Amino acid sequence: SSSCSAGHSLGPTALKVAVLSCKGISTMPGLGPSDPYCVCSIFGKHDQSFKTKVMRNTLNPIWNHRGELTGFEAGDTLEFKVFAKDYSNTMEFKLFGNDFGKKGDLLGEASLSSDCFLKDGFSGEVRLTNAGIGAPPFLRIDVEAPLRQLPLLPPATGPILEANTYAVLCWRS
Repeated sequence: SSSCSAGHSLGPTALKVAVLSCKGISTMPGLGPSDPYCVCSIFGKHDQSFKTKVMRNTLNPIWNHRGELTGFEAGDTLEFKVFAKDYSNTMEFKLFGNDFGKKGDLLGEASLSSDCFLKDGFSGEVRLTNAGIGAPPFLRIDVEAPLRQLPLLPPATGPILEANTYAVLCWRS
């Protein structure tokens, strides 16, 4: 069961997202902790993305990275992918069908539908899938509610206000 709700319409806008931390990233035996970073993007709009800094030698990175994705629309899905940074590009190990040890190795991924944050935002952990052996890692994120980001229209004055007031009174009578 999901606590997400649908039914909102929203044109393109900027979406504020914070990728805060990750806990429980898996490692390959004998290799030790990785140097993880996270890429956040809008599914199908990969030009709309940002990347956190690389955190060295950890399985529990704390990024506290705040980014903005422009062109967000209701119905879009956010993608989060955690990768291991590689500096040598010479290692070639196979792990779960991926080349482990090459630049940008996937350590886990998650997605979040806009229905989950459109009205009230989202602050919490999402489970990473495709994350290797062991207990799944969790990514902590905050997404600001785009409906709360919309600017308020200035109050109407003069004849516009009178016309709007009259139309509402006529409609209610």
